[in-house]
Amino acid sequence: MGQKYTSISDLYKQVKLNEQEIIERKLTPQELEDREKIAKKLPMADFKKRYGKDAMAVKMATATNIVKKKSREEETELDENIPKSTVYALVKDGKVIAKGSKRDMTSKMKKEGGKIFNAPSKKVGDTIKESLEEKFTKKDFAKNEDENQHTKNAIQLVKMFGTSAEDIKVNAIAARHNMKGSIDRKDQQDRDALIKKYYPKLKEEVELDEVIPKSTQYALVQNGKVVAKGSKSDMVSKRKKEGGTVFNSPSSKVGDKKGGRHGSVKEEAELDEGYEGEVVKVLKKAKIASYFSNNILYVEKGD
Repeated sequence: MGQKYTSISDLYKQVKLNEQEIIERKLTPQELEDREKIAKKLPMADFKKRYGKDAMAVKMATATNIVKKKSREEETELDENIPKSTVYALVKDGKVIAKGSKRDMTSKMKKEGGKIFNAPSKKVGDTIKESLEEKFTKKDFAKNEDENQHTKNAIQLVKMFGTSAEDIKVNAIAARHNMKGSIDRKDQQDRDALIKKYYPKLKEEVELDEVIPKSTQYALVQNGKVVAKGSKSDMVSKRKKEGGTVFNSPSSKVGDKKGGRHGSVKEEAELDEGYEGEVVKVLKKAKIASYFSNNILYVEKGD
């Protein structure tokens, strides 16, 4: 195959832009900034040759599509270790009405209302008791434990996850405890058994991202090493300034090496270091071989 300077016609056809795709959502301020940078990398001459007076509109549409694809890929990368089809639940009136990815459930919630929960064990049709929406969390549980409010924790857990019979049982234990001023051994064993049974569920049922503090959830990786930890937005912002790759990696620490199925993460391999890389990545997905030289985009000419 020979080389041809920016075959923009093929690029436009294969990226498959259309008006609805362009206007389906507004770009964020950061995406608008990114779009301008990407647009500057796309040569205007071929757009004018192919589209005449519409050249600028098509060029900006192409840049818009690249930005949106980049945003979608970031969401995929950040959540790549979680099976998207089973993790999140949309709940209305105490019942799970849909399951799917965080992105899909958030979109559905905006249209239909309800609340989103990180609930991998729940199925469509399952009930989530109203008390769950009061956001009783592991932090609340720990606070009660520090104050020796063990029975209170048992009551909360049973309200959230237990059966009607268990609800009656734990409230009877609480009543006897309050009346006597102490708890007998049998009641204590029964209460502690209920806590042991339902405490693990508290982790998977609380609202989105509540289990892991946002300040430690994401990692910025450069040259295969974690260089910063923070919230998703902070790490994405830092990556745009300094380069690197963002991962959902709550257990890692600054200085750790990023391994796993990714191996040592190399900036150039991930194509996250510059907008030229983003353009090449999108074109590659559209099966268009391309490269940059001296800030000019070149694509392979087909036979």
